[in-house]
Amino acid sequence: MKKLIKTLSLVLALALGVTCLAGCGTTDEEQSALIPTEDLTTVVAATYGDEEITMDEVNFFLRKEQWDFESYAWSWYTQLGYTNPWDAPYDEYKTMGEYIKEMVMTQAYQTRVLNAHAAEYGVELSEADITNIATQSQSDFESFDEVFLEYAPVTVEQLTEWYQANLLANRVHQAVLDSIEVEVTDEETQEYTISYITIATDDAEETADSILEKVAAGSDMDTIAEELELDAQEQSILKVVDETDEDNYNDLYKNTKDLKTGETTKFEIDGTWYAVVCVSELDEDATAEMVTTVTDEKKEAEYETIYEGWVAEGPALSVKSVWEELVVSEGVSIVPEETDAEEVDYDGNDEVETDEVEEVFDDVDDEGESDAIDTETAASEVEETVDTVDETAEETAAQ
Repeated sequence: MKKLIKTLSLVLALALGVTCLAGCGTTDEEQSALIPTEDLTTVVAATYGDEEITMDEVNFFLRKEQWDFESYAWSWYTQLGYTNPWDAPYDEYKTMGEYIKEMVMTQAYQTRVLNAHAAEYGVELSEADITNIATQSQSDFESFDEVFLEYAPVTVEQLTEWYQANLLANRVHQAVLDSIEVEVTDEETQEYTISYITIATDDAEETADSILEKVAAGSDMDTIAEELELDAQEQSILKVVDETDEDNYNDLYKNTKDLKTGETTKFEIDGTWYAVVCVSELDEDATAEMVTTVTDEKKEAEYETIYEGWVAEGPALSVKSVWEELVVSEGVSIVPEETDAEEVDYDGNDEVETDEVEEVFDDVDDEGESDAIDTETAASEVEETVDTVDETAEETAAQ
């Protein structure tokens, strides 16, 4: 069974966020395991139709992601009991090492699919874009440590080429979104807002009564909560929720959905009492935000349909054995120096472990994310498209 993964944002966003790569703590033997023994510009890692995707490009971004992740999370993984975190499961289908390789190849493929339709949407890079990318490429290159460049050899010219291709892909993605028109309804977007305090003491119901009396006398929930050393929370909730929507048709919604502005109520959920006041029966600001959210979601869904069509009609991606056999190995890019971090006992619970692994990996590059295609299949077999693109990539490049 195929498992679709989440990738990081398009390559430019990753590259523009590069920090100084400083070497730390690897042995000569470990380091030599990654150093290429041939000219990577001549090694074909994959083909996109008749176009060759050479190893220099994908190896660079693979090692860049490897370096970043190891410097961020290596100690955390070793505390979970792993001697080689790249063997840790990303999910039930693949290891972390397999995931990072699929992520990088997906980005290379995605960029080419999008750029093939640039002219269709009248998208091209401006002179300012090209100048800014050239400047960024030089800056990034100068930030790379010599050790990093040994196993990820790259030139300023190569960086410039890849950054340009990626920014163009970002622009095509945005142009497609801009061309899509969608409609949203009141039922999808109107929200009301409540403020509430939760009480779990023995006299919780009496405390809730006291809170509501103070609200009636003109006190606000934040002040009351501070006096009682409790927490006041404010939450906006969709006004119309289908009873089959288990996530949103919950006890909090059922007990507050009929409140008018200024009205109060109290109720108990699983032993905890709630004292609630309706801040607004129709919150205009929260509703406006929901309009934006729903609009974006619908546009992305429409974009995915368009992208799937491009994939089905376009050239197939064929990943070569040289890429499949490339190893993301045991801390060979960097191994952070040992720290005095407290040891953590790990019980081997796969479900908890997998959730934690995904969360930490997502934290490494929080600039953006995208749904991935399965790069192990031909283009016609792709079931889900790469969707979101980090908006900061374009903004940063334009500065």
